[in-house]
Amino acid sequence: MSRMWRQLWHYSGRHRYIMLALPAVLLLHVALDVYIPYLIGDMMNSEVFTEDAAVILSQGLRLALVGAAMMLTGLTLSRLIAVWSGGVTENLRNALFARVHQLALADTDAYGTATILTRLSTDMNYIRKGLGMCHSLLRSPLMVTITVLVTVTVYPQVAWIFLLGAGGLALVGTLVVRFTLRHYRRMFLCYDGLNELLEENIAGQKTVKAFAREAEAEAQFRQRAASLRRETMLAQGGAMLNEPMLNTVMYACILLIVLVCARSIVAEDMLEGDFFCLIVYASQILYQIAMLTLIMVPILNAGVAMNLVLGIINLAPSMAEGAEDSDVWGDYSLSLREVSLSYHAAGSSTPPGEASFALQGINLDIPPGEFVGIIGASGAGKTSLVSLLLRLYDATSGQILLGGRELRSFSLASLRRLIGFVPQRSLLFTGTIADNLRWGNEHATAEEIVRAAALAGANDFIMQLPQGYETQLSQGGLTLSGGQRQRLCIARALIKRPKLLILDDSLSALDNATEAAVVQSLRELEGTTVLLVSQRISSVRQADRILVLDEGRAEGLGTHEELLASSRIYREIYETQRRTMA
Repeated sequence: MSRMWRQLWHYSGRHRYIMLALPAVLLLHVALDVYIPYLIGDMMNSEVFTEDAAVILSQGLRLALVGAAMMLTGLTLSRLIAVWSGGVTENLRNALFARVHQLALADTDAYGTATILTRLSTDMNYIRKGLGMCHSLLRSPLMVTITVLVTVTVYPQVAWIFLLGAGGLALVGTLVVRFTLRHYRRMFLCYDGLNELLEENIAGQKTVKAFAREAEAEAQFRQRAASLRRETMLAQGGAMLNEPMLNTVMYACILLIVLVCARSIVAEDMLEGDFFCLIVYASQILYQIAMLTLIMVPILNAGVAMNLVLGIINLAPSMAEGAEDSDVWGDYSLSLREVSLSYHAAGSSTPPGEASFALQGINLDIPPGEFVGIIGASGAGKTSLVSLLLRLYDATSGQILLGGRELRSFSLASLRRLIGFVPQRSLLFTGTIADNLRWGNEHATAEEIVRAAALAGANDFIMQLPQGYETQLSQGGLTLSGGQRQRLCIARALIKRPKLLILDDSLSALDNATEAAVVQSLRELEGTTVLLVSQRISSVRQADRILVLDEGRAEGLGTHEELLASSRIYREIYETQRRTMA
């Protein structure tokens, strides 16, 4: 619990003053709340309801002032809690989003996209709701403590009723909280599963429709939605049982107080004002205990959600970052020495087996400015090799050197500033075409944007659009064709003027003429090393050298003509594609 409060203090940020001011405001509010029944009882005992106008005015004014002060402190409490809970939730969400970008892909792969989205959305709502009830979590014990002390001191003859009622309410509350919390935890898991299924089906809806699997997808969704509904009903049903059970205990205690005090009132051993005050205090004590049990479920829920969120925020990146600045190194030659990669080894202490290696024993030297093609069948390890150069993953064994220095010795930011990357999946963002291209260089001029687009073969089709470079793109650029999206992604990388340009099968949607023009533009780049990954011979045959990968191993390295003579895999790919073209 103390760790949780330390985390709340940390993520309160500029709203920490609220955590300091809250106890004082809360104590004043509770004291006024306890004082009002005592004041009314004193008015009743002093026979204020007589014809003495001065007494009535004096007592009424005092009650009005206390009531106004209580209302003011209540409004202050509500405002402070709203600001604080919103601030903590905002800071947590920002910290989680930043941490996701700081973590290595191996770390985020262990959680999955659906789980991270749930942490950022659903769990944050639970946290904010729970934090909004924190003042009640503090107010109820404080209210009960002060009221019990006052009641036991002034009316010791009924103390046993309060103790009996408090014990009954605590028992009921504990049973309900344990039951509901168990099902709320299961509900969180159901949310993760449902979001995962939603992500798969929305992203892959074309595939679902193409294979006419809508019925199966709907059946899976209904099954997971039914599991979520079942756990939600059990959790909320248990919480709903709380109120009638607590009311039963509370009213039973009030009835006992009436029975015990009735004889004292008739015998004039107890005044009407004292009886009124006692009933109000009993109601306050029992109500606050009931309120405490009611709010425990959402607060514990928020605690579960916060632990899940903090589990990602506090996760140490598995990829250590170097301190050197690659920008000032000057030598941009690349060397791979016996490089191997196993995704199985990421985050696992178990040694990977030979069959689990995506890459194994890769050796390659690339001088600055060379155009290198990388080819192989699907699953040969081409994208894995690219991921290592970008340090999206670290090699399981071996070394990758940049200018003779270990790649891990450079800071990630400086390393990636040198690299222009065009991913296998063409991803564009909501905004104008110019805004998307400026992802490569936010300070790029209009002339630089046009030049990069022309090199990527994109300028012509952009100028045919009604608004040219100011054309608005939807999320993912879905209004454009696959080839157009690829060319914009290439232009986005070129505008960066990278020392190393990596294209991961990024020409697959281009026609032969456009592909040839883009490859020729890439060959003419000065001072840029180009790594072109492809499954098509036509894309890489003009490269200075071609690396052939087969099942994670380097099967051949040389020019197009050399590989035709020496590499069985390359020759098979060439013959297959030549027959297809014929």
